Amino acid sequence: MYTVDEIKRINSTDAGIYVYIPSPLTTWTDIMNGESIADILLHTAIVSLQPLQFGLHMAILNAPMSSMSCSVSSDCIQNWSPVIPGSIYAVGGLLGSICTSYVLSTRGIVYTLNVFAFCFVVGSIVLASSKTQTQIIFARILTGFAAGGAVVSSPIYVNAIAPPHLKGLLGSSTQLNVNVGIIIAQILGVLFASENWRYIMYVSVLFSVIAVILLRVFVRSVPVKSFSDPEAQTLTGTSHATIHGSHQGATLSNNYSEHQAHHHRHVTITTPGSNATGESISIGVFLKEAKYRHSFITAVSLFMVQQLTGINTIILYGVRILSNSFPNQTKAVNLLLSIINLIATAISASIIDKFGSRKMLLLSLGLMGLFTALLALGLTSGRQLLTLASALLTIVSFAIGIGPIPFMFIGEVTPPEALSLAQSIGTVSSWLSTFAILTIFPFLDSHMGYKSFYIFSACSLASCIWYSKWLK
Repeated sequence: MYTVDEIKRINSTDAGIYVYIPSPLTTWTDIMNGESIADILLHTAIVSLQPLQFGLHMAILNAPMSSMSCSVSSDCIQNWSPVIPGSIYAVGGLLGSICTSYVLSTRGIVYTLNVFAFCFVVGSIVLASSKTQTQIIFARILTGFAAGGAVVSSPIYVNAIAPPHLKGLLGSSTQLNVNVGIIIAQILGVLFASENWRYIMYVSVLFSVIAVILLRVFVRSVPVKSFSDPEAQTLTGTSHATIHGSHQGATLSNNYSEHQAHHHRHVTITTPGSNATGESISIGVFLKEAKYRHSFITAVSLFMVQQLTGINTIILYGVRILSNSFPNQTKAVNLLLSIINLIATAISASIIDKFGSRKMLLLSLGLMGLFTALLALGLTSGRQLLTLASALLTIVSFAIGIGPIPFMFIGEVTPPEALSLAQSIGTVSSWLSTFAILTIFPFLDSHMGYKSFYIFSACSLASCIWYSKWLK
Protein backbone atom coordinates (compact mmCIF):
# COMPACT_ATOMS: atom_id res chain seq x y z
CA MET A 1 0.00 0.00 0.00
CA TYR A 2 1.40 3.40 -0.98
CA THR A 3 1.49 6.24 1.47
CA VAL A 4 0.74 9.79 0.40
CA ASP A 5 4.45 10.69 0.57
CA GLU A 6 5.34 7.74 -1.66
CA ILE A 7 2.71 8.74 -4.18
CA LYS A 8 4.03 12.31 -4.23
CA ARG A 9 7.58 11.04 -4.75
CA ILE A 10 6.47 8.80 -7.62
CA ASN A 11 4.73 11.70 -9.32
CA SER A 12 7.73 13.96 -8.90
CA THR A 13 9.87 11.61 -10.97
CA ASP A 14 7.46 10.08 -13.48
CA ALA A 15 5.24 11.72 -16.08
CA GLY A 16 1.78 10.42 -16.65
CA ILE A 17 -1.91 11.13 -16.84
CA TYR A 18 -3.04 12.46 -13.50
CA VAL A 19 -6.10 11.52 -11.52
CA TYR A 20 -6.97 12.05 -7.94
CA ILE A 21 -7.92 10.53 -4.63
CA PRO A 22 -10.06 12.74 -2.45
CA SER A 23 -7.99 13.54 0.60
CA PRO A 24 -4.34 13.84 1.61
CA LEU A 25 -5.29 12.10 4.84
CA THR A 26 -6.05 8.75 3.22
CA THR A 27 -4.67 6.44 0.58
CA TRP A 28 -6.61 5.12 -2.37
CA THR A 29 -6.63 1.59 -0.95
CA ASP A 30 -8.08 2.87 2.33
CA ILE A 31 -10.90 4.50 0.43
CA MET A 32 -11.64 1.50 -1.71
CA ASN A 33 -11.76 -0.70 1.39
CA GLY A 34 -14.60 1.44 2.68
CA GLU A 35 -12.68 3.19 5.45
CA SER A 36 -13.52 6.67 4.13
CA ILE A 37 -17.01 6.33 2.67
CA ALA A 38 -18.15 9.40 4.60
CA ASP A 39 -15.27 11.33 3.05
CA ILE A 40 -16.27 10.17 -0.43
CA LEU A 41 -19.90 11.17 0.12
CA LEU A 42 -18.85 14.57 1.42
CA HIS A 43 -16.62 15.22 -1.59
CA THR A 44 -19.30 14.03 -4.00
CA ALA A 45 -21.84 16.38 -2.41
CA ILE A 46 -19.44 19.34 -2.63
CA VAL A 47 -18.41 18.68 -6.23
CA SER A 48 -22.05 18.12 -7.20
CA LEU A 49 -22.79 21.74 -6.30
CA GLN A 50 -21.32 22.65 -9.66
CA PRO A 51 -23.81 20.59 -11.74
CA LEU A 52 -26.49 22.01 -9.44
CA GLN A 53 -25.42 25.51 -10.48
CA PHE A 54 -25.53 24.38 -14.12
CA GLY A 55 -29.24 23.62 -13.73
CA LEU A 56 -29.86 26.74 -11.67
CA HIS A 57 -28.38 29.06 -14.30
CA MET A 58 -29.99 27.16 -17.17
CA ALA A 59 -33.44 27.98 -15.76
CA ILE A 60 -32.69 31.19 -13.87
CA LEU A 61 -34.22 33.54 -16.46
CA ASN A 62 -37.40 31.52 -16.92
CA ALA A 63 -39.57 33.03 -14.20
CA PRO A 64 -38.27 36.64 -14.04
CA MET A 65 -37.99 37.09 -17.80
CA SER A 66 -40.99 39.41 -18.13
CA SER A 67 -40.20 41.31 -14.92
CA MET A 68 -36.77 42.38 -16.16
CA SER A 69 -38.23 44.77 -18.76
CA CYS A 70 -38.32 48.48 -17.99
CA SER A 71 -41.93 48.56 -19.16
CA VAL A 72 -42.86 46.33 -16.22
CA SER A 73 -40.42 47.07 -13.42
CA SER A 74 -38.47 50.08 -12.20
CA ASP A 75 -35.56 47.78 -11.31
CA CYS A 76 -34.94 46.62 -14.85
CA ILE A 77 -32.45 45.84 -17.60
CA GLN A 78 -32.04 48.53 -20.22
CA ASN A 79 -33.03 47.45 -23.75
CA TRP A 80 -34.03 44.06 -22.35
CA SER A 81 -34.67 41.21 -24.79
CA PRO A 82 -34.50 37.60 -23.56
CA VAL A 83 -33.51 35.99 -26.86
CA ILE A 84 -29.72 36.49 -26.84
CA PRO A 85 -29.23 36.10 -23.05
CA GLY A 86 -31.21 32.88 -23.23
CA SER A 87 -29.34 31.24 -26.08
CA ILE A 88 -25.86 32.66 -25.44
CA TYR A 89 -25.61 30.41 -22.36
CA ALA A 90 -25.08 27.50 -24.74
CA VAL A 91 -22.16 29.30 -26.44
CA GLY A 92 -20.47 29.68 -23.07
CA GLY A 93 -21.17 26.01 -22.36
CA LEU A 94 -19.56 24.97 -25.63
CA LEU A 95 -16.42 26.99 -24.87
CA GLY A 96 -16.24 25.59 -21.36
CA SER A 97 -16.55 21.98 -22.46
CA ILE A 98 -13.86 22.48 -25.12
CA CYS A 99 -11.42 24.08 -22.67
CA THR A 100 -11.89 21.45 -19.98
CA SER A 101 -9.68 18.78 -21.56
CA TYR A 102 -6.74 21.19 -21.81
CA VAL A 103 -7.06 22.41 -18.22
CA LEU A 104 -7.49 18.86 -16.97
CA SER A 105 -4.40 17.58 -18.78
CA THR A 106 -2.18 20.49 -17.72
CA ARG A 107 -3.35 21.40 -14.21
CA GLY A 108 -5.40 18.48 -12.89
CA ILE A 109 -8.99 17.85 -11.87
CA VAL A 110 -9.13 19.80 -8.60
CA TYR A 111 -7.59 22.90 -10.14
CA THR A 112 -10.11 22.56 -12.97
CA LEU A 113 -13.02 22.35 -10.54
CA ASN A 114 -11.77 25.46 -8.73
CA VAL A 115 -11.46 27.43 -11.99
CA PHE A 116 -15.05 26.75 -12.99
CA ALA A 117 -16.31 27.35 -9.45
CA PHE A 118 -14.65 30.78 -9.51
CA CYS A 119 -16.26 31.50 -12.90
CA PHE A 120 -19.65 30.72 -11.36
CA VAL A 121 -18.96 33.28 -8.60
CA VAL A 122 -17.94 36.07 -10.98
CA GLY A 123 -20.72 35.31 -13.45
CA SER A 124 -23.36 35.20 -10.70
CA ILE A 125 -22.21 38.52 -9.24
CA VAL A 126 -22.27 40.20 -12.66
CA LEU A 127 -25.73 38.72 -13.34
CA ALA A 128 -27.12 39.95 -10.02
CA SER A 129 -25.76 43.47 -10.46
CA SER A 130 -26.46 43.91 -14.19
CA LYS A 131 -28.17 47.04 -15.42
CA THR A 132 -27.75 46.58 -19.17
CA GLN A 133 -28.30 43.88 -21.77
CA THR A 134 -24.57 43.71 -22.46
CA GLN A 135 -23.79 42.94 -18.83
CA ILE A 136 -26.42 40.21 -18.79
CA ILE A 137 -24.94 38.65 -21.93
CA PHE A 138 -21.43 38.68 -20.45
CA ALA A 139 -22.73 37.07 -17.25
CA ARG A 140 -24.55 34.38 -19.22
CA ILE A 141 -21.47 33.56 -21.28
CA LEU A 142 -19.37 33.29 -18.12
CA THR A 143 -21.86 31.14 -16.20
CA GLY A 144 -22.36 29.05 -19.35
CA PHE A 145 -18.59 28.61 -19.58
CA ALA A 146 -18.52 27.43 -15.97
CA ALA A 147 -21.47 25.10 -16.59
CA GLY A 148 -19.88 23.58 -19.68
CA GLY A 149 -16.72 22.81 -17.74
CA ALA A 150 -18.56 21.65 -14.64
CA VAL A 151 -20.65 19.01 -16.39
CA VAL A 152 -17.46 17.51 -17.83
CA SER A 153 -15.11 17.74 -14.86
CA SER A 154 -17.48 16.95 -11.99
CA PRO A 155 -18.45 13.44 -13.21
CA ILE A 156 -14.76 12.70 -13.81
CA TYR A 157 -13.94 13.46 -10.18
CA VAL A 158 -16.93 11.55 -8.83
CA ASN A 159 -16.16 8.56 -11.05
CA ALA A 160 -12.54 8.60 -9.89
CA ILE A 161 -13.25 8.56 -6.15
CA ALA A 162 -16.30 6.28 -6.14
CA PRO A 163 -15.83 2.69 -4.97
CA PRO A 164 -17.39 0.10 -7.31
CA HIS A 165 -20.44 -0.59 -5.15
CA LEU A 166 -21.32 3.14 -5.07
CA LYS A 167 -20.28 4.11 -8.59
CA GLY A 168 -23.73 3.98 -10.13
CA LEU A 169 -25.37 5.79 -7.21
CA LEU A 170 -22.77 8.55 -7.00
CA GLY A 171 -22.59 8.90 -10.77
CA SER A 172 -26.33 9.49 -10.97
CA SER A 173 -26.09 12.11 -8.21
CA THR A 174 -24.38 14.45 -10.66
CA GLN A 175 -27.23 14.12 -13.12
CA LEU A 176 -29.87 14.52 -10.44
CA ASN A 177 -28.20 17.64 -9.03
CA VAL A 178 -28.63 19.37 -12.38
CA ASN A 179 -32.35 18.79 -12.05
CA VAL A 180 -32.30 19.91 -8.42
CA GLY A 181 -30.73 23.16 -9.62
CA ILE A 182 -33.60 23.62 -12.09
CA ILE A 183 -36.14 23.01 -9.32
CA ILE A 184 -34.40 25.59 -7.11
CA ALA A 185 -34.67 28.12 -9.94
CA GLN A 186 -38.39 27.38 -10.27
CA ILE A 187 -38.96 27.66 -6.51
CA LEU A 188 -37.17 31.00 -6.45
CA GLY A 189 -39.33 32.10 -9.37
CA VAL A 190 -42.45 31.34 -7.33
CA LEU A 191 -41.13 33.16 -4.25
CA PHE A 192 -39.63 36.23 -5.88
CA ALA A 193 -41.68 37.83 -8.61
CA SER A 194 -41.86 41.26 -10.31
CA GLU A 195 -39.85 43.88 -8.37
CA ASN A 196 -37.97 41.23 -6.33
CA TRP A 197 -36.54 39.32 -9.28
CA ARG A 198 -32.94 40.17 -8.36
CA TYR A 199 -33.27 38.04 -5.22
CA ILE A 200 -33.19 35.01 -7.52
CA MET A 201 -29.79 36.16 -8.79
CA TYR A 202 -28.57 36.86 -5.24
CA VAL A 203 -29.30 33.26 -4.30
CA SER A 204 -27.17 32.11 -7.23
CA VAL A 205 -24.32 34.22 -5.84
CA LEU A 206 -24.79 32.57 -2.45
CA PHE A 207 -24.63 29.08 -3.95
CA SER A 208 -21.50 29.90 -5.94
CA VAL A 209 -19.66 31.37 -2.95
CA ILE A 210 -20.57 28.40 -0.73
CA ALA A 211 -19.39 26.01 -3.46
CA VAL A 212 -16.00 27.76 -3.75
CA ILE A 213 -15.45 27.78 0.02
CA LEU A 214 -16.34 24.12 0.45
CA LEU A 215 -14.21 23.17 -2.54
CA ARG A 216 -11.18 25.02 -1.21
CA VAL A 217 -11.55 23.77 2.37
CA PHE A 218 -12.47 20.13 1.88
CA VAL A 219 -11.63 18.93 -1.62
CA ARG A 220 -7.90 18.44 -1.66
CA SER A 221 -6.47 15.61 -3.65
CA VAL A 222 -3.27 13.80 -4.43
CA PRO A 223 -2.28 13.23 -8.06
CA VAL A 224 -1.70 9.57 -8.77
CA LYS A 225 0.04 8.22 -11.87
CA SER A 226 -0.57 4.93 -13.61
CA PHE A 227 2.59 3.51 -12.12
CA SER A 228 3.69 -0.11 -12.43
CA ASP A 229 2.32 -2.22 -9.62
CA PRO A 230 1.32 -5.86 -10.06
CA GLU A 231 -1.30 -5.53 -7.34
CA ALA A 232 -2.85 -2.38 -8.73
CA GLN A 233 -5.78 -2.59 -11.11
CA THR A 234 -6.86 0.06 -13.58
CA LEU A 235 -10.20 1.72 -13.81
CA THR A 236 -10.43 3.65 -17.04
CA GLY A 237 -12.89 6.48 -17.16
CA THR A 238 -14.07 8.62 -20.01
CA SER A 239 -16.55 11.22 -18.97
CA HIS A 240 -18.30 13.78 -21.07
CA ALA A 241 -21.53 15.59 -20.53
CA THR A 242 -24.25 17.01 -22.64
CA ILE A 243 -27.05 19.35 -22.13
CA HIS A 244 -30.21 17.51 -22.81
CA GLY A 245 -32.53 20.39 -22.37
CA SER A 246 -36.02 20.62 -21.07
CA HIS A 247 -36.79 20.47 -17.42
CA GLN A 248 -34.39 17.59 -17.58
CA GLY A 249 -31.98 20.44 -17.99
CA ALA A 250 -28.98 18.32 -18.63
CA THR A 251 -28.30 14.67 -18.49
CA LEU A 252 -24.85 13.44 -17.76
CA SER A 253 -23.48 10.10 -18.78
CA ASN A 254 -20.26 8.39 -17.74
CA ASN A 255 -18.82 5.63 -19.87
CA TYR A 256 -16.30 3.49 -18.12
CA SER A 257 -15.05 -0.06 -17.84
CA GLU A 258 -14.30 -1.72 -14.55
CA HIS A 259 -11.59 -4.24 -13.97
CA GLN A 260 -11.28 -6.18 -10.71
CA ALA A 261 -13.21 -3.97 -8.34
CA HIS A 262 -11.05 -4.36 -5.26
CA HIS A 263 -7.88 -2.54 -4.25
CA HIS A 264 -7.75 0.03 -7.03
CA ARG A 265 -4.89 2.42 -6.43
CA HIS A 266 -5.08 4.59 -9.48
CA VAL A 267 -7.36 5.76 -12.21
CA THR A 268 -6.46 6.62 -15.78
CA ILE A 269 -8.66 9.24 -17.34
CA THR A 270 -8.57 9.16 -21.11
CA THR A 271 -8.62 12.35 -23.10
CA PRO A 272 -10.27 12.88 -26.49
CA GLY A 273 -8.74 10.72 -29.15
CA SER A 274 -7.19 8.12 -26.87
CA ASN A 275 -8.21 5.06 -24.95
CA ALA A 276 -6.93 3.07 -22.02
CA THR A 277 -4.48 1.07 -24.10
CA GLY A 278 -2.87 4.18 -25.56
CA GLU A 279 -4.29 3.71 -29.05
CA SER A 280 -5.54 6.89 -30.66
CA ILE A 281 -6.79 8.30 -33.92
CA SER A 282 -6.90 11.82 -35.22
CA ILE A 283 -10.13 13.68 -35.82
CA GLY A 284 -9.31 13.65 -39.54
CA VAL A 285 -9.17 9.85 -39.57
CA PHE A 286 -12.40 9.66 -37.59
CA LEU A 287 -14.21 11.90 -40.06
CA LYS A 288 -12.83 10.35 -43.25
CA GLU A 289 -12.59 6.58 -42.73
CA ALA A 290 -15.69 4.61 -43.66
CA LYS A 291 -15.55 2.33 -40.62
CA TYR A 292 -16.15 5.32 -38.33
CA ARG A 293 -18.89 6.93 -40.43
CA HIS A 294 -21.74 5.20 -38.64
CA SER A 295 -20.38 6.35 -35.27
CA PHE A 296 -19.95 9.92 -36.48
CA ILE A 297 -23.46 10.20 -37.92
CA THR A 298 -24.95 8.60 -34.81
CA ALA A 299 -23.08 10.94 -32.47
CA VAL A 300 -24.01 14.11 -34.33
CA SER A 301 -27.59 13.18 -35.12
CA LEU A 302 -28.62 11.94 -31.68
CA PHE A 303 -27.67 15.18 -29.97
CA MET A 304 -29.24 17.26 -32.71
CA VAL A 305 -32.45 15.28 -32.36
CA GLN A 306 -32.44 15.91 -28.61
CA GLN A 307 -32.89 19.60 -29.31
CA LEU A 308 -35.16 19.16 -32.33
CA THR A 309 -37.73 17.61 -30.00
CA GLY A 310 -38.16 21.15 -28.66
CA ILE A 311 -37.74 20.09 -25.07
CA ASN A 312 -35.21 22.81 -24.27
CA THR A 313 -37.70 25.55 -25.07
CA ILE A 314 -39.67 24.59 -21.97
CA ILE A 315 -36.80 25.15 -19.58
CA LEU A 316 -36.06 28.68 -20.79
CA TYR A 317 -39.47 29.81 -22.01
CA GLY A 318 -41.77 27.66 -19.86
CA VAL A 319 -43.38 30.56 -18.01
CA ARG A 320 -43.94 32.43 -21.26
CA ILE A 321 -45.38 29.35 -23.01
CA LEU A 322 -47.82 28.42 -20.23
CA SER A 323 -48.85 31.93 -19.17
CA ASN A 324 -52.03 31.99 -21.27
CA SER A 325 -53.21 28.57 -20.15
CA PHE A 326 -52.35 29.12 -16.48
CA PRO A 327 -52.26 32.89 -15.95
CA ASN A 328 -52.27 32.70 -12.15
CA GLN A 329 -50.40 29.43 -11.64
CA THR A 330 -47.73 29.57 -14.35
CA LYS A 331 -44.71 29.43 -12.03
CA ALA A 332 -46.29 26.76 -9.84
CA VAL A 333 -46.99 24.62 -12.91
CA ASN A 334 -43.39 25.02 -14.03
CA LEU A 335 -42.26 23.90 -10.58
CA LEU A 336 -44.51 20.83 -10.83
CA LEU A 337 -43.00 19.97 -14.22
CA SER A 338 -39.51 20.19 -12.73
CA ILE A 339 -40.40 17.89 -9.85
CA ILE A 340 -41.91 15.32 -12.20
CA ASN A 341 -38.77 15.55 -14.30
CA LEU A 342 -36.57 14.85 -11.29
CA ILE A 343 -38.58 11.73 -10.44
CA ALA A 344 -38.57 10.52 -14.05
CA THR A 345 -34.82 11.07 -14.34
CA ALA A 346 -34.19 9.14 -11.13
CA ILE A 347 -36.00 6.03 -12.37
CA SER A 348 -35.00 6.22 -16.04
CA ALA A 349 -31.81 4.17 -15.70
CA SER A 350 -33.58 1.08 -14.38
CA ILE A 351 -36.23 1.31 -17.11
CA ILE A 352 -33.61 1.56 -19.87
CA ASP A 353 -31.62 -1.32 -18.38
CA LYS A 354 -34.73 -3.50 -18.33
CA PHE A 355 -36.08 -2.86 -21.84
CA GLY A 356 -32.92 -1.91 -23.77
CA SER A 357 -31.65 1.40 -25.08
CA ARG A 358 -32.77 1.03 -28.72
CA LYS A 359 -36.33 0.11 -27.82
CA MET A 360 -36.59 2.92 -25.26
CA LEU A 361 -35.12 5.45 -27.69
CA LEU A 362 -37.73 4.65 -30.33
CA LEU A 363 -40.53 4.60 -27.75
CA SER A 364 -39.33 7.91 -26.33
CA LEU A 365 -39.26 9.65 -29.71
CA GLY A 366 -42.63 8.25 -30.70
CA LEU A 367 -44.23 9.41 -27.46
CA MET A 368 -42.51 12.78 -27.73
CA GLY A 369 -44.03 13.23 -31.18
CA LEU A 370 -47.49 12.37 -29.87
CA PHE A 371 -47.45 14.40 -26.66
CA THR A 372 -45.78 17.46 -28.21
CA ALA A 373 -48.57 17.55 -30.79
CA LEU A 374 -51.14 17.27 -27.99
CA LEU A 375 -49.33 20.05 -26.13
CA ALA A 376 -49.69 22.29 -29.20
CA LEU A 377 -53.37 21.37 -29.43
CA GLY A 378 -53.94 22.10 -25.76
CA LEU A 379 -52.15 25.44 -25.93
CA THR A 380 -53.93 26.63 -29.07
CA SER A 381 -57.38 25.52 -27.84
CA GLY A 382 -56.94 26.74 -24.27
CA ARG A 383 -57.65 23.34 -22.72
CA GLN A 384 -55.86 23.43 -19.38
CA LEU A 385 -56.08 19.73 -18.53
CA LEU A 386 -54.82 18.64 -21.95
CA THR A 387 -51.98 21.19 -21.78
CA LEU A 388 -50.87 20.09 -18.32
CA ALA A 389 -51.13 16.36 -19.02
CA SER A 390 -49.30 16.55 -22.35
CA ALA A 391 -46.55 18.74 -20.88
CA LEU A 392 -45.98 16.26 -18.05
CA LEU A 393 -45.98 13.26 -20.41
CA THR A 394 -43.62 15.05 -22.82
CA ILE A 395 -41.11 15.48 -20.03
CA VAL A 396 -41.45 11.88 -18.87
CA SER A 397 -41.06 10.64 -22.45
CA PHE A 398 -37.84 12.61 -22.83
CA ALA A 399 -36.43 11.34 -19.52
CA ILE A 400 -36.86 7.65 -20.34
CA GLY A 401 -35.18 7.73 -23.74
CA ILE A 402 -33.75 10.49 -25.89
CA GLY A 403 -32.50 12.35 -22.82
CA PRO A 404 -30.05 9.84 -21.29
CA ILE A 405 -29.59 7.34 -24.14
CA PRO A 406 -27.32 9.10 -26.71
CA PHE A 407 -24.06 8.50 -24.85
CA MET A 408 -25.05 4.87 -24.30
CA PHE A 409 -25.50 4.38 -28.04
CA ILE A 410 -22.23 6.10 -28.85
CA GLY A 411 -20.46 3.60 -26.61
CA GLU A 412 -22.24 0.71 -28.31
CA VAL A 413 -21.55 1.68 -31.93
CA THR A 414 -18.08 3.26 -31.66
CA PRO A 415 -14.74 1.40 -31.67
CA PRO A 416 -12.74 1.99 -28.45
CA GLU A 417 -10.01 4.05 -30.14
CA ALA A 418 -12.61 6.55 -31.40
CA LEU A 419 -14.93 6.65 -28.38
CA SER A 420 -13.63 9.85 -26.81
CA LEU A 421 -13.68 11.67 -30.13
CA ALA A 422 -17.25 10.54 -30.80
CA GLN A 423 -18.32 11.73 -27.37
CA SER A 424 -16.58 15.06 -27.83
CA ILE A 425 -18.20 15.61 -31.22
CA GLY A 426 -21.56 14.68 -29.72
CA THR A 427 -21.05 17.24 -26.95
CA VAL A 428 -20.22 19.98 -29.47
CA SER A 429 -23.26 19.01 -31.54
CA SER A 430 -25.43 19.25 -28.44
CA TRP A 431 -24.29 22.74 -27.43
CA LEU A 432 -24.56 24.08 -31.00
CA SER A 433 -28.04 22.59 -31.42
CA THR A 434 -29.11 24.05 -28.09
CA PHE A 435 -27.95 27.49 -29.17
CA ALA A 436 -29.73 27.17 -32.52
CA ILE A 437 -33.07 26.06 -31.06
CA LEU A 438 -33.11 28.64 -28.27
CA THR A 439 -32.31 31.36 -30.80
CA ILE A 440 -34.85 30.26 -33.42
CA PHE A 441 -37.77 29.49 -31.08
CA PRO A 442 -38.70 33.12 -30.26
CA PHE A 443 -38.89 33.79 -34.00
CA LEU A 444 -41.11 30.74 -34.53
CA ASP A 445 -43.24 31.70 -31.55
CA SER A 446 -43.79 35.23 -32.84
CA HIS A 447 -44.85 34.01 -36.30
CA MET A 448 -46.57 30.71 -35.56
CA GLY A 449 -47.47 30.91 -31.89
CA TYR A 450 -48.07 27.60 -30.17
CA LYS A 451 -48.33 25.86 -33.55
CA SER A 452 -44.51 25.84 -33.60
CA PHE A 453 -44.71 22.77 -31.36
CA TYR A 454 -46.16 20.85 -34.29
CA ILE A 455 -42.76 21.28 -35.96
CA PHE A 456 -41.05 19.70 -32.95
CA SER A 457 -43.62 16.90 -33.00
CA ALA A 458 -42.89 16.18 -36.66
CA CYS A 459 -39.14 16.14 -35.98
CA SER A 460 -39.60 13.59 -33.17
CA LEU A 461 -41.76 11.30 -35.28
CA ALA A 462 -39.46 11.54 -38.30
CA SER A 463 -36.47 10.75 -36.08
CA CYS A 464 -38.26 7.74 -34.63
CA ILE A 465 -38.84 6.34 -38.12
CA TRP A 466 -35.27 7.05 -39.23
CA TYR A 467 -33.61 5.53 -36.16
CA SER A 468 -35.75 2.41 -36.46
CA LYS A 469 -33.86 1.74 -39.68
CA TRP A 470 -30.49 3.28 -38.82
CA LEU A 471 -29.89 1.68 -35.43
CA LYS A 472 -30.00 -2.07 -35.68
